[in-house]
Amino acid sequence: MKKVNLQITGYGEEITIGKITTEQADYILQNHSLDFEVDLSETEKEQWFDIDDVLHTWGVRRDYGTMNLEVEEYNGISEYNDYDDLNAEPFDELSFSDFILNKNECYLISVATEKGEFFSIEFNVDFDIDMLELKVDYIEELDTEIVCGVIYNGEELDNNGGATDGKSFEQYIYMNGELIVIEEK
Repeated sequence: MKKVNLQITGYGEEITIGKITTEQADYILQNHSLDFEVDLSETEKEQWFDIDDVLHTWGVRRDYGTMNLEVEEYNGISEYNDYDDLNAEPFDELSFSDFILNKNECYLISVATEKGEFFSIEFNVDFDIDMLELKVDYIEELDTEIVCGVIYNGEELDNNGGATDGKSFEQYIYMNGELIVIEEK
């Protein structure tokens, strides 16, 4: 058995996607305002992160993340690897989640960009890097891959970490197959 410490850090995002009505989308776009709580009161959703009936994901962006992996033998000898490219080997085995947005529906897409530690775990196992897999949410409309979990030997690992600072916030309306940036007045 070996003690394994794994951390994933970098720039990432919390992304929510939720259905909204055509009236809500038109109101937001016409008024250039994100202040539409009155319209959401019927759905009992008060914050942007509550509008997530399609997707709610959080993690490091695959193209801006780093994995720090330390494997320690019980005799005190450690092997330390810093993977600064989560698109390269050994991360060619990925577990993708699938969802498709209907071009005939309206959606609010919210993106909070953050920086910091997104994943941290320590566990004991006879470690084999080939059994490590990244769980990824791919948001086609944003062309973004979010590493939202880690799988080892077919089982998703618990995330014991997460300490990030907010850097930016953007929202979009997706309607008629088009992604429209919401700009506040």
